[in-house]
Amino acid sequence: MTLIEKLDSRQRLTLEDGIKLYDLDLLTLGKYANNIREEKFARKTYYNINRHINPTNICKDICKFCAYSASRKNPNQYTMTHDEILKIVEEIDKKITEDRKKLFIILKKIMLLAFLCNPRH
Repeated sequence: MTLIEKLDSRQRLTLEDGIKLYDLDLLTLGKYANNIREEKFARKTYYNINRHINPTNICKDICKFCAYSASRKNPNQYTMTHDEILKIVEEIDKKITEDRKKLFIILKKIMLLAFLCNPRH
């Protein structure tokens, strides 16, 4: 049975099937994700956006994997004030609303993959 046939008949997908979802074109996958979302949650959509704010880049450690830290002698070091941090949070809040439409298609793909690979559905 093909991946599309499994999706059409709502059969449980294997891990290999879940990996094959990445090969589907985004519109096809979005269609299946949206159909399943509407069946399970009607018109509700859930998503999460993570944003990490670095209040400073000053660090005493010198890690080879770190791309943002600056030693105390570095001229590009910074430490944010509380107001600067709050301003970033406010900008993120505005951007979430603006980007909601852009994210919707991508999130459908992620939601479908998570749903179909979840052993509890």
